Amino acid sequence: MIREWKLRNFTVRVRAEEDNDLDLSWDEDGRVRASLESGKFMAFGVVVTVFCRGAEVGQDSLWNCIYESPRAFMDHLGIREHNRQTGHNCGSYFSDMVRNAISEARNSVADFKTVYVRN
Repeated sequence: MIREWKLRNFTVRVRAEEDNDLDLSWDEDGRVRASLESGKFMAFGVVVTVFCRGAEVGQDSLWNCIYESPRAFMDHLGIREHNRQTGHNCGSYFSDMVRNAISEARNSVADFKTVYVRN
């Protein structure tokens, strides 16, 4: 587990899973493969799951992530300050994934309200 936090209506969990099906076709000089084999880099997939009252209501995932650690994937840390200082608007896979999963969760919960269930 990389991180978990609670929002007013949701619980968001971010986890990293080992990725054994890597595509390194873009690694022309072999540096990335060498860094993976030496342990400098790790290969993993990141899964963001959103729960509402224990039920999964949203998810986003990204595989073939290669970073020094799953924590390093959370590159949003410090981005706001960097954006203020440089005037650039830098994005983040991590924050995009969280935003996408929460958006899906909101849509799912809104759909629940339109479904009548007979007891």
